[in-house]
Amino acid sequence: MNCEDLVNIPLLKKGLTLISGANGIRNNISWIYFADCVQCLDEEYNISELIHGGEMVIITNKSLTDDDNKIIDIIKVMYPKKIAAVVINENQISKKIADYCEELNLPLFELSVELHLIDFSQIVCKRLIEEESETHSREKLLTSILFVDNFNEYEVTKRATHYGITISGKQSIAIIKTVGLNDPASIKRIQSLVENEFRYYDINKLLIYSQFETIVVMFPLEVFGKDSVVHFFEKIADKIHKEFEIEAYIGIGLGYEYLADIRESYTEAKSALQLISMEKQKYVLSYNDMGIHSLISQIRSPKTLDNYINDKLGRLIETDKVQDSELCNTLRAYIENNCNSNATAELLFIHRNTMRYRLDKIEKILNVDLDDLSVCLELKLAFIILDFRNSRKN
Repeated sequence: MNCEDLVNIPLLKKGLTLISGANGIRNNISWIYFADCVQCLDEEYNISELIHGGEMVIITNKSLTDDDNKIIDIIKVMYPKKIAAVVINENQISKKIADYCEELNLPLFELSVELHLIDFSQIVCKRLIEEESETHSREKLLTSILFVDNFNEYEVTKRATHYGITISGKQSIAIIKTVGLNDPASIKRIQSLVENEFRYYDINKLLIYSQFETIVVMFPLEVFGKDSVVHFFEKIADKIHKEFEIEAYIGIGLGYEYLADIRESYTEAKSALQLISMEKQKYVLSYNDMGIHSLISQIRSPKTLDNYINDKLGRLIETDKVQDSELCNTLRAYIENNCNSNATAELLFIHRNTMRYRLDKIEKILNVDLDDLSVCLELKLAFIILDFRNSRKN
C-alpha cells in the first residue's frame, strides 16, 4: 500500500488530508511508527535505529508539534531511512513544516480530530496485514506458473482474477538482478518501486515475487503499445541506481499467450541476464534483441556446445596451455577486427611480422584458411559459445 492508496480508503477519506509533499504520494507504507516521545531528540536515544524504511510516522504529542525545530529535527533523522510519510494532528501543522516536507517530496498528512488515532491505526494496520497476505498469495501463484509441472491453469486464472489481475493475452517475464543488496527490506522496497512504475500503465496489481537479490515479475505486453518495454525497464534500472546506489540488471523474455508457456519466457529472461553478465555493456536486455545468442541459449545439451568449441578451437586452446602463448587471444582480436591483420597488430602492440607469424601458426594448428570468410564465421561462433559456456560455469 502506498500513500495514494491510503487516502483512497473510504473510512479515511474524510479524516485524512494531504497538506504537502504530493510528489511522494506513491511512497510505499510498510508500517506505522509513533514518534511521540520527548526523548526522541536525546543524544542517547537513537531513533534512526528503530526506522527500517517505509514507515508512516505519526506525531501527535503537543510538546513536539508546538516546536517546529523539534519536528524538523525528527524528520531530518528519519528521512534518510526512507520513511513513507508524516502524520500530524489537525491544527498543529505550521507553514514551516509544510514547506519543509514539500521540499523533501515527503507526504505530510493532517489527521482530523474526528478520526480517533486508535481507529486510524487499526484501519491502516489491518489493511497492511491483508495486503501482506495477498502479496504472499500472488507470489505463490507466480511460482506455481513458473516451477510447478501440470499446474491447474483454470484455478490459477480464477485466483488471479480474484486478486484483480488479468492474465489473458501475451504475458512476459522480467528478471531484475540487483548487485550488492542482501537486505530483504530493501529488496521489498525495490519490488514496490517496480509495482509503482506499472501503475502508470493502469496496472495496479502484478504477479511478482522476490528472492535474495532477485525480483521476478510477470506482466502483460499489450499495455505498452508503441512504447518500448526495454525503455520502460531501463527507467526502472535507473531509478534503482539513484535511490539505492546499486546496479540492477534486467533480462526480459518473450510474450506468450498460454500460461503453460510462460516458463519459456522465464528461461529467456535468464538467458538475457546471462548475456548482460558476459558483455557488461547493457543494464537491460530483451531476449528478442539477443541475436545469435538466443539461438545458442536454446541448445539444451552442454555437450553439443562443448564439442563445437573443441572441434573449432580445442587444439589452439591446448597449444596456449602447453606453450604459454597468446594464440587464442590473437585469433579473437583478429576476428573482432574484421580479419584486418594490420589493425589487430596495432591493437595488440605487436609488429606486423609478428602478427603474420602468429596467423600462420594458427592456420597450421587448426588446419584452416583464415582468408576464407566461412572459416572466420565458424571461429567467431566458437568464441561466442566459449564465452557463453564460461558464463554458465561462473
